[in-house]
Amino acid sequence: MEVIDHVPTINVEDETLALINSIDDIKFKNVIFQYKSRNYPAVRGVNIDILKGKTTAFVGESGSGKTTIVKLLNRLYDPTEGEVLINGQDLRSINLRQYRRRISYVSQEPSLFNESIKENLLNGNPYASDAEIEEALKV
Repeated sequence: MEVIDHVPTINVEDETLALINSIDDIKFKNVIFQYKSRNYPAVRGVNIDILKGKTTAFVGESGSGKTTIVKLLNRLYDPTEGEVLINGQDLRSINLRQYRRRISYVSQEPSLFNESIKENLLNGNPYASDAEIEEALKV
């Protein structure tokens, strides 16, 4: 019951947060993140500029923080210290549902849920019409 009753600290449904029209730049500014289960930071002092129109890849050995950076970028976690800025605005102040509709990433180990192809696509956009799903499949 404790797990079921848990209220997440990051609220995807918060409609009071700012909407953004586009993502022009993303900046990690002195970001430190430590998982509660570890005695040391997964990433420490990360400073990154990701610019619109540029391809960005995170490359490094296992355990170097690549996945953690992507999770911070998707706001699955908030930094322990520092900021993730979107167009100069702290990601914590941006409407998360709308933001996540504007970003994507390709992981090195793709996985599908135990569902139909249509249901898997609807995980990315639950409001997609059949025409939008068909277009996504063509692309």
